[in-house]
Amino acid sequence: MNNINNFTSPVNNKNESTSYSIWDEVDSILWLKKDDNVLEKYLNNQNVVLCKRELSNLLNSSNWLILKNWVSEIISNLLTNRPEYSKIKLESSDENFLINLKQKIELQSIWYKSTIDRLEAEVVKIADLEIATNPGWFSIKQKSESKEKKANYKLYLTIPVKEYSFVSNLLDLSQKLAILWNETNDNISIKVAYNMLWFVTHSDSIVVHFKNLDNKTKIEKILSDWMSYYSINEESRNLWRTKFAADSKDTSYSNIIATNIENWLKQHYWKYDNKLLVDLAIKYAIESGQKVPKINGITY
Repeated sequence: MNNINNFTSPVNNKNESTSYSIWDEVDSILWLKKDDNVLEKYLNNQNVVLCKRELSNLLNSSNWLILKNWVSEIISNLLTNRPEYSKIKLESSDENFLINLKQKIELQSIWYKSTIDRLEAEVVKIADLEIATNPGWFSIKQKSESKEKKANYKLYLTIPVKEYSFVSNLLDLSQKLAILWNETNDNISIKVAYNMLWFVTHSDSIVVHFKNLDNKTKIEKILSDWMSYYSINEESRNLWRTKFAADSKDTSYSNIIATNIENWLKQHYWKYDNKLLVDLAIKYAIESGQKVPKINGITY
């Protein structure tokens, strides 16, 4: 088995795909100074604890060759799930913990669904807006969205679980953003969790997509004013991930990181100690998630 001195990390092996830039407009990702203590900093983070357990079990499994494609999901969950959700999963001895969780939030789920249904009914009455849904998400977007191939920029907000009622004010936010996208001919859309379970699970409560980089500070101001008006609080994004990212329309930044690490683990399995592989995979996932885009020579 190879030793650490011969180790090639997932971010400095030139023979492996590590580019998080999708379009030419996004020229690079700014890598911060490597922090050898990054795992110690987040050792008690429930996502890290759960990821170490699941990734270790997977690598040590006799069914590794069958299960190896689960790596990207485990890494993605590390980056995107709420620590509160991971804590519930860690403390549950029941394999049906999701069923139990759904029962605990049953009343909130009913309210959340009725609010989303009402919001959808209101949005369809507005001429230039439409609803788009994909697994887990409810989106409000423009009907005349441009098909131009450009980088997709995203701003993320994490709202405390107990403040799930923020969705009742989402139409007001979408209308404020609509003014900006009409003024700048930008493709701006917002998405939130489609149901209460996803809101409790996922750390990104609101995601704003846009194409015009000049609108970044304007959108941030709209979000800040809207949250202040409705007394909505914001939490730090899990693992101090960047609140601004650039990626393709169909591939999230988190999925890019997770897929890269999965491919890297597949290449290095059997070459190194499994504990070392797990620790480094988590370390680079955390560091990658904290990196901010460097676009046209400017770091954001």
